[in-house]
Amino acid sequence: EGASSHGQELQTAAAKFGLSCTIRSMCAFTSSGKSGNQVAVVIDGNNEFDSKRMGRIAERCVESMVAFIQPAQGNNRLRYYCTLNLLSPNGGCSRSMTQSMAIAAISVLLEIHRPASLPPLTEGQTILLKVVSPAGQPWQDEVSVRVETDGSIWVKVPAARILGTVPVEDVCEALNLNQLALQTEFPVQVVQCVARHIIIPVRSRRSMSGLDPYMDLISSVCTQYQADSFHLFSLDPMAGGAVHTRNLAPRVMLEEEAASASANAALAAYVHYHRVLPVESQEVFGCEQGFAFSMKARPSRVMVLLSLQGDDAKKQESVTVTGQMQGVAAQNEWLGQAVGSEATRDRLMATGDRYASNHYDESRFNLPEGYYEKVQQKELEERIKMGEAKRAGKVYKREEEEHVSTA
Repeated sequence: EGASSHGQELQTAAAKFGLSCTIRSMCAFTSSGKSGNQVAVVIDGNNEFDSKRMGRIAERCVESMVAFIQPAQGNNRLRYYCTLNLLSPNGGCSRSMTQSMAIAAISVLLEIHRPASLPPLTEGQTILLKVVSPAGQPWQDEVSVRVETDGSIWVKVPAARILGTVPVEDVCEALNLNQLALQTEFPVQVVQCVARHIIIPVRSRRSMSGLDPYMDLISSVCTQYQADSFHLFSLDPMAGGAVHTRNLAPRVMLEEEAASASANAALAAYVHYHRVLPVESQEVFGCEQGFAFSMKARPSRVMVLLSLQGDDAKKQESVTVTGQMQGVAAQNEWLGQAVGSEATRDRLMATGDRYASNHYDESRFNLPEGYYEKVQQKELEERIKMGEAKRAGKVYKREEEEHVSTA
């Protein structure tokens, strides 16, 4: 909107139909105007744009996601607050983009502009949106959105499920990455939320930022396991969060996503189930993403809140994902094999001491730069000494060193 060349181009496209439109460019999951997911929000208060006209407008948008807000029609007015049409400059879009678009759209209606054809929207209100993707392979869904009294926006997403594992060899080949760069104590696993994501634990963010992946192989592996993306994470964040993440999704026409609510909600389920971090009920940890985004970084931060609820009849777990931007949030309710904090603790304590070590010794999550490289170099030197001793007919005795904490 305004006198920018981009705004004039969009107005020109609308003028060809004899119409005018109000467009806002929003950034989700960030407090900066040059980070996060870019969403173009088009307000169509009179339902003047059909799917063909929406596609013509979306083609001219520089943002990766385009959301058209229209009033609900007919009987839908009683059920839905409004209809949200989701597109991209290439046409259709995936379901995992829904959260960013819904949050950006509601932020515009709440804080910037609301057409007279839509009912008043106030803080502390819960509404239901009808979501439609009219281009490509059409699909539709409904999304529940809650606006809190502090202005934050929560989007409810489907329950996450822990699914099967993926061979490490296939993942490393697609990422062009050595297997030593992965945290082999945790599995490479498919987790389903809004979409399916292959969760990949990596030892350091340096390995993630220096990736030179084969996008065609990533797409092939995702197709084989019916997943939308590779979601990588490490435990050495650079901006004060708890995990550093990167999401590669060439299968759904997104080479990389700056911020993914679905993937980070799936990651929260994975982190709790495998006890990667000592995350308990009502604890918040941050997922940073977008720092190695293509040629230009688009830093994003998604805050995740794990909430465990249970009773005698049924136990349920939920994950809440929120961002730094005003009203950037998503909520995930999921049912998994882990059925509450007490059951999870008992099961893990019975099979090993991972829970205790994670809970009492957090130094393993604050390793210095180059820690693993030094360990590998030391092991290599010891193997060389063992080989020399064997050739000389001697027995190599490892030097005993006093343990030094990594903290």
